[in-house]
Amino acid sequence: MFDLVQEREIGKSLAPRTMVYVIVHGEPDVNKPDGLSKRGKNQIGDLGRSRVATGVRKIYSSPAEICLKTAGLLRKEFEAPVDVKGCLKEAALGESKNNDLGALLKKMWDDPGFTHKSGESLFNARRRLGECMNIIGDRHTGDSVAVIVDPLLSAVFLSLVRGGEPRIEDWMHCGHASCATYEYSKRGWELLMPPDDSFLADPSSISDTLPEGVIHSLGDIPKESDEFEL
Repeated sequence: MFDLVQEREIGKSLAPRTMVYVIVHGEPDVNKPDGLSKRGKNQIGDLGRSRVATGVRKIYSSPAEICLKTAGLLRKEFEAPVDVKGCLKEAALGESKNNDLGALLKKMWDDPGFTHKSGESLFNARRRLGECMNIIGDRHTGDSVAVIVDPLLSAVFLSLVRGGEPRIEDWMHCGHASCATYEYSKRGWELLMPPDDSFLADPSSISDTLPEGVIHSLGDIPKESDEFEL
C-alpha cells in the first residue's frame, strides 16, 4: 500500500507544467500615452535583471503599442522571441468623453456584465483572456513564458484564477512592470505569486498615473488585500 501511494505522488510531481509570468507594461509617458516614460523603461530593466521571471522561452504581447515596447525591452533581457496575440488586447471601454471616463470605469467594476456602446464588458474580457491563456499554456507544456498585458487584464486574469469577480483595488493598486507568477497544467491554473513590484527601484501604480478627475469619480478604493501574504 505504501509503495502504491508513493508511486502516485512521484507521478504527480513529474507531471508536465508550464510557468506563466503575467507582466504589466511599464509606466506610460504622460505626454505620449502609447510610449514608456523614462521611469517605465527603467522599471522594465529592473524586472529583466531581477530574475523574478526565469527561463522564459517566449514572450506573448498584447498588440497595444505600450505593451509591444515593453516586450521589445524584455526580448533583449530574456533573449526570447515575441509573439503578438490579438486575444491579449486591452478591454475596449467604448466611446466616451475624457470627463466621463471615471464614471464609465466605476460602472464596469460595479457590474462586470456592463457594456458601454461599442465597448467590452469585464465578463467578456475575462472569458476571452481565459481562452487565450489556455491556448498559450497548452502550447508550452513544461516551458516558461511571459505574457505582457495592460493592468486591467492583469487584474481580470488574477480574478479568473483566484475565483470571484474582478476587484477594482487589484487594478488601482496594480504596479507598472509588476509580475505575477502562475502555473498551468492539465488540472488548470494555479496562482504562485500575485502581481509583485517589490524588486523595482522606482515603482509606480495605476493610481499614480490616472487623472485626478478619474480617481475622484471612482470614489474610495479599498486597500490592497493581504490575503496572499506568505
